[in-house]
Amino acid sequence: MSFLRFTCRCWTYCSIIISLNVSTAAIASQSIPLLRSRPIDLKPSLNRVLEVNLESSTETVRSAPLLESLERTLSALQPSLIMGFTHLTDETPLSASQAALFLEVRQKVLTANPHCKFAVTIHVSNYLTSPELLNKLQEVTTKLGPDIINMVVSSSSDVISPTAVARGIEYAHAHGQLVTYAGPANMIPDGIDCLVMKAFNGEVHRDEINNFKMKHHLPMIVQIPNINQSKDAKETLLISHLAEEQAPFGYHLAYPLSITPSGNLSANKDTSFLVTLRALMTRYN
Repeated sequence: MSFLRFTCRCWTYCSIIISLNVSTAAIASQSIPLLRSRPIDLKPSLNRVLEVNLESSTETVRSAPLLESLERTLSALQPSLIMGFTHLTDETPLSASQAALFLEVRQKVLTANPHCKFAVTIHVSNYLTSPELLNKLQEVTTKLGPDIINMVVSSSSDVISPTAVARGIEYAHAHGQLVTYAGPANMIPDGIDCLVMKAFNGEVHRDEINNFKMKHHLPMIVQIPNINQSKDAKETLLISHLAEEQAPFGYHLAYPLSITPSGNLSANKDTSFLVTLRALMTRYN
């Protein structure tokens, strides 16, 4: 009798184990999207940010003398993050020449500076549906494979699609990319990794930065819009002031570097500016 009771209990336990194994297998067989771990730590990537403004056509930049000059300059400055290098249009797909320029320059920079990261800007306010934004992100990820997606919302935008932006952030994170946001303060989406603020007229306000950081607990990059990299001493002083205030204010300055429509590399044309740029980076970053 006891033997039969023992046998029944054994079959009961085995049935439970088999049932659990079958349930686990059924769950495992379902199509569950897996997020890859993010490949970069954001903090060291913000140590020395460089914003490259391409005012020239891709074909002009790809000319041998200018391309070599650009690659040497980027390598010499030793940036930890390069932003703004590729300007994407929302109406047309990413061209083969744009992709080739991005990949070639990145390869050259990484040869001299293997820890440098690259960001690509997407104006998410121009995409009002999730499929539209996800298609653009897929195109950028497939052709360029950037480390960071900089999501921009125009200051004149009254409406964005929170659902599309949220799905875009999820997509970027799932593909190992970090997300920065530049746009109106009242539209900051959840899930981003860094805020980008523009220093209009070369001014930043400590209270505003503190409020952002206390509310969102995120690092911050400060960009200088419409900078004129001429021999104007005022522009150099402006950059020097913003570089000096990084530590006291708690932000990371995106140092500006422009390529003019004629194909000249401003920092190389004005040697003193490049020297100043390197000195500021060395001292404060």
